[in-house]
Amino acid sequence: MKKITLTILATTAVFGFASAQTITAPQLQTNATILQQGRQGRQGGMMMQYGPGSDYFLLRRADVKAELKITDDQQTKLDDAQKTMRSAMQSSSGTPGDASNADARKAADKAYADTVGSILTSDQKTRLHQIAIQLAKNSATMMPDVQKSLGLSDDQIAQIKKLVADEQKANRDLFAKVRSGDMQRSDAMTAMKSNTDVLNDSIGKILTSDQQTQLKTLGGDTFTPTDPQNGFGGSRRGGGGGAGGVGGG
Repeated sequence: MKKITLTILATTAVFGFASAQTITAPQLQTNATILQQGRQGRQGGMMMQYGPGSDYFLLRRADVKAELKITDDQQTKLDDAQKTMRSAMQSSSGTPGDASNADARKAADKAYADTVGSILTSDQKTRLHQIAIQLAKNSATMMPDVQKSLGLSDDQIAQIKKLVADEQKANRDLFAKVRSGDMQRSDAMTAMKSNTDVLNDSIGKILTSDQQTQLKTLGGDTFTPTDPQNGFGGSRRGGGGGAGGVGGG
């Protein structure tokens, strides 16, 4: 299969540099959140990981909750679960790179996912995952269950991972530019949005026509976003829900 090289849009003098500048849809955060994380020194270089329950941060979106018909009782329980997880995350914050902190955060993620999984009905969880796939667009191919359903080859998966890795390196360049004052926040957000589209298109070229059709089918009935949040929104690497990002179902 023909190799795909990610073409970068934001290379004009407006942004001051011609290196790769992409933002990955799998990260599924608002641009403002990404920039905030950059200012805090998070380099965004880790490959996103998807696992059980990692769709759940979408429950912070009003339009998603409306689509799922979340009841008042469910919302109360979800609020309590989020408070518990935030408290656990705050308790686990400490020396950067401390393995015990990472383990504590992973445990908090799992506890949150287990709790939310018990709150939602089976139908709600199925629909939520469909919405996650739709909002992720072609970047949903980073989800293991989607890769399996589409029958992606090892070569296709490797190409997609390479695209994501390239854009994550580019994120570090953007973060550095914003932190140093060489790039305005608004310009960086514009570059991120443009390169999200580039990444999505580039992944699409790796898929066969049948895989593209199947991906659309996996998304279920069309979901029309109405929440003002850009993309998936949320805070803390995915808005307090699940094991890093979206997917997994």
